Amino acid sequence: MALAIALVASATPSPAPLPSSTTTKAIIHMHGFAFVPKTLTIAAGTSVTVINDDDEAHTLSAVDKSFDSAGLDAHESWSHVFTTVGTYEYLCELHPYMKGLIIVRPLTASKGNL
Repeated sequence: MALAIALVASATPSPAPLPSSTTTKAIIHMHGFAFVPKTLTIAAGTSVTVINDDDEAHTLSAVDKSFDSAGLDAHESWSHVFTTVGTYEYLCELHPYMKGLIIVRPLTASKGNL
């Protein structure tokens, strides 16, 4: 009897780890005097890294002044964690025609992960 219980227990699969429904890291490139991607949608708690791929200095600065990378020379990077849900317009203070948008959504579990 004990053998039968052991066989049933070993045949019962353990639950697989739940897949992550959110990304905790994202990247924005400064390339060709533009932000790529221009619009980024992330979950709250995501770290966004900005990489300057141009030969000119750029900034990634919130219009509402909530974050600012300061000047990033060629190939430099800067990171910021977005913890507050909302929509953030940003621009390069050195080249104000370079604009973008970061949309931060709440971190929620999908129905399958409850």
